[in-house]
Formats: sequence, structure tokens, C-alpha cells
Amino acid sequence: MSYLLKLTPPKLPRPSFLLSSHSLLSTTRNIVISIPLGPFCPPLELSSGQLARLADGCAVAKLGNTAVMSTVCRGKVSTSSFLPLTVDYRQKAAAAGRIPTNFLRRELGPSEREILTSRMIDRSVRPLAAKGFVEEVGISCNLLAVGVEDPEVLAINAASMALAMSSLPWQGAVGAVRVGWAGGRVLINPARRELGGSEVNLVLVGTSEGKCTMMEGEAKCAKDTKFLECVRVGLEYCAEIAGQIDMVGGRE
Repeated sequence: MSYLLKLTPPKLPRPSFLLSSHSLLSTTRNIVISIPLGPFCPPLELSSGQLARLADGCAVAKLGNTAVMSTVCRGKVSTSSFLPLTVDYRQKAAAAGRIPTNFLRRELGPSEREILTSRMIDRSVRPLAAKGFVEEVGISCNLLAVGVEDPEVLAINAASMALAMSSLPWQGAVGAVRVGWAGGRVLINPARRELGGSEVNLVLVGTSEGKCTMMEGEAKCAKDTKFLECVRVGLEYCAEIAGQIDMVGGRE
């Protein structure tokens, strides 16, 4: 039948996915490291390569029964003169095994605490971005499980490791701990009940060289010697955490 035309499908170019060797390596390796944090605190467990394998970088930080997952994704080059870094920290009700109790039975917008925690994560990692780097970067932190431990410092550690496992030009990792003072000694990552009777409530973030990138907290008429001791001990543990992350990320 001469009126039938034989149509041939056009040859479309095959899609090409540009992945750096460092980013591809981060999605295929399963890494689990355990960092001791003193005799009165459970060890900090950092893992990568099991969840969110299509993200540019992903890490899970676990302390006791509390776990936080952080993912890092990069976007297009921005025309702004600053780093367009966006951090989104969320505490889902599913982390406590519950259903949201609002009328819609679903998660609503971020709470005030979630917004403040997102800003704290931003201030912790932004100073280590490479100079002149203006690509869009998104960090998403989700609470996977909640216990008596503090999930905010875990989000900072997970975000730091996710950046170290990614291909983003970040100049080193950071470690974070919450420091308290009770019973005449320094408390590292105290539980909520211990924090209620603490004279100092301080969040410290530092590099492997012992340099502080972010400090936030309060003190209840504590002496300066106690406060300085908390800062000194906290930065030592921050340096240990950041050093382990740099070693795993290959940026030591």
C-alpha cells in the first residue's frame, strides 16, 4: 500500500549525567564511624552511603536513641555575590512514632525552634565555604528518631559529614557538641533532664584545628572559670569529631 508512510523515530541524544568522582564515591561507599565522647556520654555514630544515594552528599548522625539525617544538593550558579545556602531542619512527628494532632493530620510549616535550628546550622558551616563559590546549595535535615539526646547538634554533625562526602568545595569539616556544667564537672551532650540542672547551656562548633566557627548558649550566673573550661573541653571534642569527618571525606 503506497499511501502508508514509513516513519522512523528521530534519534535523540542520550542523556549525560556529570558526576564527579568524589560525589560518585560518596554514593557507593558504606561508611560507619564511632567517636567516643567521654565516659558519661554515649558514642557519636556517623554513617553514610545507605540512605539518599542520589543526593550529592548524605550522612546520618546517631547518639543514643536519637538520629538525624542530613542531605546536601547543589543547584545552578547564582548571580548573587554571596553563597545562596538554604538549610531546612524538620522535626517530624513520625520520629516519635506519632501522627500529627492537627485537624489535617499532616505536617504544617516549620516551627520557631526549627527555624532557629536551621539558622544555627547555617552559621556553623557557612564560614568554611570556598571563597567565590556562589552555587545554590540546599541542606535538608530530618529527624529520624528521637530520644533523650539533643538532635540539634546531631544535625550540625550530619550536615558537616554530608558536605565532606559531597563534591562541594568546602574547606574542612566541623564538629558540634552541647556542653553543660553540673555536679562540679563538664557535661558533654547532656540529656534534657541533666540540662535542666546545668549552670551552662552552650552549643560549640569547631574545626579539627580547634577553631570555633559558631557559639550559642546561656549561663546562669556561672563563674568565668567554669565557662572557659566548658569552652575548652567542648572545642577538644569538636576537633576530634571534625578530624574524623575530614579523614573519612578525604580532605585531611
